[in-house]
Amino acid sequence: MIGLLPLARAISEGITAIVIARERAEGRNVSCRAGCGACCAQLVPIAPAEAVRLAEVVESMPGRRRGTVTARFEDAVRRLREIGLIDRTSFPEQAALRSPAPTAKTPWEDVIHRYFDARIPCPFLEDGSCGIYAERPMVCREYNVTTPPSLCAALTLDVRDIPRLVRMSEVMTEFTNRLLGRNDFNIPLTLSLDWARVHRDAFDHERDGEEMALRLVRRIQEACESESP
Repeated sequence: MIGLLPLARAISEGITAIVIARERAEGRNVSCRAGCGACCAQLVPIAPAEAVRLAEVVESMPGRRRGTVTARFEDAVRRLREIGLIDRTSFPEQAALRSPAPTAKTPWEDVIHRYFDARIPCPFLEDGSCGIYAERPMVCREYNVTTPPSLCAALTLDVRDIPRLVRMSEVMTEFTNRLLGRNDFNIPLTLSLDWARVHRDAFDHERDGEEMALRLVRRIQEACESESP
């Protein structure tokens, strides 16, 4: 399953490049630049296969860096407990955030705003830039804004991100659920190491690579068609 990630990433980036070119042709340029970092404090939902891969990336890091990054994950989980987005009696590997109090927002809106307001940085953020850029999640690859970077300091409707013709992490989650008979949801990146530690063996299956690639491409095509106006 993890072996399909390069293909999924490549297709995601290709689709995103087409949309960016269309935006540029209409006079709107992507304003994202290395060092902005504001979006790296947002809640980042990733596919289970991505969670397993990120765990592998962390494990392959040199000892000192691995310890630093792991400590950032642990600190993020601690902060989520403190602000009530994780039940204090639950385990991080359950990978579910909760809306701790009724508000005028939907539970999802409440969670993403509480998360952003807590300013919990991505554990991979280093000097304002992604420390694992080549391995960054697909949702990060697809998120591009055309409004001034200063607006990204708050979660408001003033920030305009480019349309996403396909949300590849969601496609991958659905794809692996069907293939493996699971019922996973996308996982908050900050909980991904704990989740992968418990569930990674389920994704360690050898299957016909060509067949799986073709099935994934067909599923992506279906997702694109459903998003088309």
